[in-house]
Amino acid sequence: SHVPMWINIVSLIAFVPLFAVLVDRWGVIGAAAAWVMVTVAGKLFILIPYASRVILQQSALRWLLADVLAPGAAAATVGLLVRYVVPHPSDRWPLAVFLGGVGVAMSVAAALACGHIRRWILEFTATWFARPERMGSPSGGLE
Repeated sequence: SHVPMWINIVSLIAFVPLFAVLVDRWGVIGAAAAWVMVTVAGKLFILIPYASRVILQQSALRWLLADVLAPGAAAATVGLLVRYVVPHPSDRWPLAVFLGGVGVAMSVAAALACGHIRRWILEFTATWFARPERMGSPSGGLE
């Protein structure tokens, strides 16, 4: 399909004047804003619904709610709670470790918010703990 190519061409045509105006007004922040606007408009609102309908043959709204917004909201909730509730270290290396931990916590929250990942984790955990070699010897280990 040529749809992604045409979306990128239209995005580029829209990006250049938007970039010029926003950079002139807000500098580097304007450049980043222009990229985000064009990316969100082109990919999120056009390409993803098209791909969902044609390739995945499912509703883009279901995909957006279940696989994008739910994990995003879970990760954002963890990030905001940490930002406003947990005290932050002030030194460079402890702060780096702290932020790495926050990133891991946000990733775990996002993964657990996805139904198919959560089901896989539960199935894997149930299978792992049901394995006979995990239970110990039948005699209680007094051999």
